[in-house]
Amino acid sequence: MKNRTITEENRDLLRFTTARKHITDSRHATGEIEALYASESIGVALIGTDMRFIRVNGTLAQINGQPPEAHAGCHVRDVVPDLEEVAQRLMDKVVLMRRSFGPTDVTGQTPAQPGVERVWSQTWSPVFDDSGTVVAASILIQDVTETRAAEREVRAAAQLTREVLDSVVSFIGRLSPNGTLIDANTRAVRATPHSREELIGSRFWDCYWWNTSPTEQARLKDAVARAAAGETIRYDADIRVWTGSEDWPLTIDFQLVPRRDPDGRVIELIPSGIDVTARREAERSTRASLAQLHLALGAAGMGMVTADTEGRLRSANEAFLRLLGLDEVAVTGGCVSMRDLLDPASRQDWDEGVRRFLEIGSFGPANIVLRHSSGHEVHVICAASAPEAGSDQCVAFFLDQTRQHANAQHREFLVNELKHRVRNTLATVQAIASQTARQSETLDAFMKSFSGRLTAIALGHDTLTGEATATADIAELVERQMNAFASTGAGTLRLEGPSLGLDADTAHALGLVLHELATNAAKYGALSASGGWVAVAWAPERADDDGEVPRVRLTWSEADGPPVREPSRSGFGSRLMKSMVVDTLGGELEVAYRDSGLVATITVPLRSQRT
Repeated sequence: MKNRTITEENRDLLRFTTARKHITDSRHATGEIEALYASESIGVALIGTDMRFIRVNGTLAQINGQPPEAHAGCHVRDVVPDLEEVAQRLMDKVVLMRRSFGPTDVTGQTPAQPGVERVWSQTWSPVFDDSGTVVAASILIQDVTETRAAEREVRAAAQLTREVLDSVVSFIGRLSPNGTLIDANTRAVRATPHSREELIGSRFWDCYWWNTSPTEQARLKDAVARAAAGETIRYDADIRVWTGSEDWPLTIDFQLVPRRDPDGRVIELIPSGIDVTARREAERSTRASLAQLHLALGAAGMGMVTADTEGRLRSANEAFLRLLGLDEVAVTGGCVSMRDLLDPASRQDWDEGVRRFLEIGSFGPANIVLRHSSGHEVHVICAASAPEAGSDQCVAFFLDQTRQHANAQHREFLVNELKHRVRNTLATVQAIASQTARQSETLDAFMKSFSGRLTAIALGHDTLTGEATATADIAELVERQMNAFASTGAGTLRLEGPSLGLDADTAHALGLVLHELATNAAKYGALSASGGWVAVAWAPERADDDGEVPRVRLTWSEADGPPVREPSRSGFGSRLMKSMVVDTLGGELEVAYRDSGLVATITVPLRSQRT
């Protein structure tokens, strides 16, 4: 398509036409376009289809390293030669499409910073003459170099997470709701004689691990169907792995967990498993949830307003109206002031910012908090420039940062929670390993005791919700710890108590105590005899008026088992229980050896005092 050259005679008309594309109220068109060009937060340019600059604002002139007057009438190649090719390509596109497009990223160098690669987000809009011919392009330009660098860091963190999972998890994968294998970690793939490409796309039950047993295949098919309907599945499964020369049978603690989208629909299934056979060291399996962070910077997230020196809004683009749920008529009528839109806690800082704004002629970029018309907080980055001489209007830009703010808070919580859990867990594991080694006469005895206690720790962590409060339900904790020893369905376990949330440290310690009680009952107590059963009951205790943390009292009672008597000496299990309840949680532990069976009463805070 042949480019049409812009003449001096129609440049004023083009300026008005450009303004008309961005400002719906023509009464304010001239003032608002001038305010836009005066902006210090975003670059603005008008370029003819002959690739010669018609007008640029000070921000773009600073980016290009040339004063605004040095741009007028100059070809792009003479001002920013490194960007000529991409600018010509974008101009051809806007002439061909005859409509706006972007934001699109452009990478290159300018004379302002020779040898330094920068990234700019650009939005191009066509400018028409009276005959409808595209004769120029209006361009909005924002430097997003640091933003793109942050996005690369997020992607690198996600890759690091994957590498960590590959190195520490026994098995974890992803399935579609119909059971097709989407992905599996490296350790799982290496446990087969097949490549990842050969496994991906197969039905899970037809994969190497499962296809040796029709019974396990049928069981897995049923589990997949139930999980796809929203149920979390867990059971012991017999599979096989490849040692490099032969098949090797393995029993795993298998879990199948549905993952949902924001609407609650099951979109995929997460299978995981840890080795629980006596021939191998038990490994803890962690269900991983990867949060994808979306840094949305562009036109849809950029609001623009014009306001008078008193802060009353005169116009606002659609993005700003949508950002705060405002009515366009109220805004253009001068009925809304910026101060009214601020969160009350931000108003004092805003007043100081306005005072300085009137002194120095610019504001921001600064983080402020606005209020949506429905009442919720909207976190934004705001930048504004003062009106030019002869104008009573200034222009301000707002970039929505609400999601980024929430993500930052969540990341900070995750980092702190991870540090806390790793520190406490490692200390506990170190103590258990040392004590178990001293109490074990053989390596097999050590492995059996140590593996059981590690599994108890893992089960305690599995019950945590993963929310900011990181709580575990006590009923779920008890059932999981008792799962390998007794069940309510078989009549060997009776549970009674309300739903109560325990924090991570309390769940961790109480899980170890329940494991020790269950192991003892299976060896010597009620669960070692036919007809024996265990009752576990719990209830909250009111906090004292002096501000003491609320507590829960849990009673373990055994019945219909062999006679019990108090041991002559205290073993490691008893010392571990006392250490967890009394020393770690600051609680109370009472153990009674009655004619009817062992009774243990445990009183602990719902929230640990441990740091």
